[in-house]
Amino acid sequence: MAEIYVPIDYSYIRKVIPQGEDILYSTMCKMIIDEGFGPAYTKLTTWNTHVLMTKSGFAMNIPNKKQVTERKFIPWYEIKNLWPSGIRWGLRKHLDFIRDPNFETIKSFKKRRWEFPLRFIPFAIESRKNRIVEIKANPTKFKPKNIRSMKNMIYNLDNELKKLTKKATKKIAKLEKKK
Repeated sequence: MAEIYVPIDYSYIRKVIPQGEDILYSTMCKMIIDEGFGPAYTKLTTWNTHVLMTKSGFAMNIPNKKQVTERKFIPWYEIKNLWPSGIRWGLRKHLDFIRDPNFETIKSFKKRRWEFPLRFIPFAIESRKNRIVEIKANPTKFKPKNIRSMKNMIYNLDNELKKLTKKATKKIAKLEKKK
């Protein structure tokens, strides 16, 4: 079942989604990149972007100084964490959800935030397992530490899913009681 909070054709990022993939989620997010070099110097770059999510990854717009906009598809195996607030991948890259007051109440937004990681962490785990098979099939192309890091991330995501399931069910039940 697709969850569409922003129209799929809101931007042109649909073009970077692999052929045959079904769009499961469409939303607006705030992209935050910390370009700092340590605690003494932090430089945050932020922008709002349309995000489309599928079983194999997510697509988003990245503004570029040389081009108008770069569209990028990021597979789930590249992410570090999925939280109720959004997605973290890379060293200092975050996607945080944005609520559109025209289409969503605060209560429904909070509920959606808690349901999001429960829905997409299993896709991230499956994507990492598939990536391990791919790495094992090409041992000359990848280093053995890639397999270890993938297994560690699967373990971490699995533990995170267990913790979030308990916490999310409590939060969602609490939100549904407030009527």
